[in-house]
Amino acid sequence: MGSNRKITRITFLLTIIGCIIFQITGVYGDEQAETPIPQVVIFKLTDTDGKNIDHVSLMKLGENYKDGNSRQVLSTQFIRDAQELVWTPCNENSCTYISLPTSGGTTGRDELVLEVVLSDPSIDLTTCYADPTCERLRGGTSTISGMVDGMFKTGKQYEISINSLKPGIKEGYIVSESTN
Repeated sequence: MGSNRKITRITFLLTIIGCIIFQITGVYGDEQAETPIPQVVIFKLTDTDGKNIDHVSLMKLGENYKDGNSRQVLSTQFIRDAQELVWTPCNENSCTYISLPTSGGTTGRDELVLEVVLSDPSIDLTTCYADPTCERLRGGTSTISGMVDGMFKTGKQYEISINSLKPGIKEGYIVSESTN
């Protein structure tokens, strides 16, 4: 009978330890699901007027001492279903990125440029046979590009209204911080 009691006690202790570990991992997993990723900036693209977003690129526009203005395409991830552009601006560290119309030159800052390729599903392009020039002339596809000005903090989400862009030099999108 002595060995049965030892087995029963060991089983009971293992069950209690398992329950404690399960509760700790459950609570820790919930905290991880609710906290945003601190090292990224998320741009949610809104107001597309029923057009599909085919391609998105985010670039830094700055002044190069030799060549004048230069554009550098940034490494981003576009989540198509949510229409979110995820950007890691500071090598996976938390920071604030400043993009202002006065950037470049001696300030050492670069301005952000957002380029979006849109396609309009309501326009019949069956006679174009994937000819990009034909698609643009008929209005089936279009490319818009503009400045994204503001102070962007990692761990935050911002909304960019695609419809807010007005044509012209140095025109920018309307950007607002999301309350989510």
